Amino acid sequence: VPAPDVEAREKILDVIMGRMPVRGVSSKELAERTEGFSGADLDGLCREAALNAIKSGRKNVTQKDFEAAFERVRPSLDKETIEFYESIKASLKKATNPGNKDESYTYYG
Repeated sequence: VPAPDVEAREKILDVIMGRMPVRGVSSKELAERTEGFSGADLDGLCREAALNAIKSGRKNVTQKDFEAAFERVRPSLDKETIEFYESIKASLKKATNPGNKDESYTYYG
């Protein structure tokens, strides 16, 4: 599974934030700031923001809560990790489909 691009991160955030009482927070802006975040990282960021709101005695999660969450939650996917997974993907594709141009997979079993 490739690392989510900005559009995918926005969609992931829309789903997660759709279950949260969020006020004044843009999933698009958050997506632009979360390069290297996996889906799990984005979930962690949202959970941390929600916990910050609860600790502050508020019912709604605000941009301030997300700013605090960014202090605690870091991306798990760096450029080297992404390149490593892409090389594995390419190796597996080549091993499972040698010389076959139609990209179909053969099941043995």
